[in-house]
Amino acid sequence: MNAPDLHLYLFGSPALRRASDQQLVPCTTNALRLLAVLALDGPQSRLNVADLLWDAPTSRALHNLRMTLYQLRRTLAEHVSVLQENGGLLALDLQYVQVDARHGTQASAFGRPEFMAGHRTRGSERWLEWANEHEEKLQKYMPELVPTPQIDLALTQAIPTGVPRSQLTPALSISVPPTQQGQATTRRPTSTSSTGSGRGRPGSLSLLYALDAAAEMDSGQYHVAAQAAQYALNLCPTGEGAALAHDTLAYIALDNDEFQAAIQHVKQGFQAHTDPPWELFYTAASLADMQGQYARAEQLTMQGLKVLRLHSSPALLQAVTASTYDTRGDFVTARRWHEWALESARHWPRPQQHCGVVTFYLWHLNATQDITRTHALGLEALDLGQFTMTPYVHNSLGTAALLRHEPELALQHLSPQTHHTGTVQIIALTKSALAYHALGASEQAHACLSASEPLAAHNEDGRAHYEWAVAALTIGHQEYLSRATRMVQGQVTNDSVLVKRYHRLVQDLQQPRHLN
Repeated sequence: MNAPDLHLYLFGSPALRRASDQQLVPCTTNALRLLAVLALDGPQSRLNVADLLWDAPTSRALHNLRMTLYQLRRTLAEHVSVLQENGGLLALDLQYVQVDARHGTQASAFGRPEFMAGHRTRGSERWLEWANEHEEKLQKYMPELVPTPQIDLALTQAIPTGVPRSQLTPALSISVPPTQQGQATTRRPTSTSSTGSGRGRPGSLSLLYALDAAAEMDSGQYHVAAQAAQYALNLCPTGEGAALAHDTLAYIALDNDEFQAAIQHVKQGFQAHTDPPWELFYTAASLADMQGQYARAEQLTMQGLKVLRLHSSPALLQAVTASTYDTRGDFVTARRWHEWALESARHWPRPQQHCGVVTFYLWHLNATQDITRTHALGLEALDLGQFTMTPYVHNSLGTAALLRHEPELALQHLSPQTHHTGTVQIIALTKSALAYHALGASEQAHACLSASEPLAAHNEDGRAHYEWAVAALTIGHQEYLSRATRMVQGQVTNDSVLVKRYHRLVQDLQQPRHLN
């Protein structure tokens, strides 16, 4: 058999990665579901796949499938040949794609996590039935494995990023027989409170897996993070480990624009432990702020600051607090909080947190037309390295270039982000449409709008809906008015500037025009 070019992970949070370096191949939710169906059920007709993945009239479902295939082929790039279509059937070339659910890979690292985690509570009725049926089959043929002392040892030896060694304590150390690699070390939990529900070892193990999940998430390894978090919950559904595990799963869901899943994990996290960690308050506050609930978000950040651990940076909590003032349009107070957050990020040098803080600040700087500062801080963030928030930095720099009337420079920042997924991709496409419009390239501008419209329509982030509507009304004027109105109907976003711009565009279009 040929060496695989790609690895498709369907256990835990699904992901597609390059075999050579495990680099994530960004895929939309429905692209991952399509790959799962082709990997496990073999070649499929377009009609069958469309009916499985979308609750929509046949013509609309087939259109959605065409868009998904178009985006997936662009994302696969040099590996596009693994996605085949012969005799009217879609297929996956399994000679070059290794699938964990077919070969058992990854099933022994953290036990066997849930099949397609995060994808079995939302979607068409047929999709949910399909996913549950396959989970039952896999339960039968690939039962969950019991963790071994060797796995325990590997976990206890891996201290997660962000937990200083000065905070390590033997309070929850797990005794593991020595191996040739030496004695096991101890890992300090996020606080010194009790763990688990009085069951001792399961609670302690749960905390270790939860800490490992948080560390993997910090490094951008969402698939592994979701596996570890789910296994922590399987070991012990209550206690500090469970709260941290739910926080990890909530953050991953939020980053994937799956707001309802994020809300459920946040609720479960607060229910799991009487003394929630600051990370859970941060995630809950971010979620509340993105939904425009700025008062609730600020309340959560204040609670998070109260329980912040010794030597932990307050930067992210301060950044969300700043964002709550941006949401309500109090840019003076927001600027103060952004500066405090930036100062904290520089004082407690954690590059990923630093990048996240700058990402919050860049929106504020663009909203207040401080374009020079946007450029300087954006470069500062890019110098920190590549993180999950880095595409947002490029989008902000592209927006700043548009504000400076430099559409060519804007496209340099935006074009690579159009190959991402979710809100990042939608913002990049809509801003690219505006850049092409400024250059007089009408065909490319409308192509970007066409590509982003179905993506925005099925995205849970209200900002994605408003970004598309604003770009459409700016470029197409009356032509897009009814579609833009439908796009934003019932949507909520914390981007007050964007909402005001939308209403101003609608008002301008609805005003009667007087002929001389």
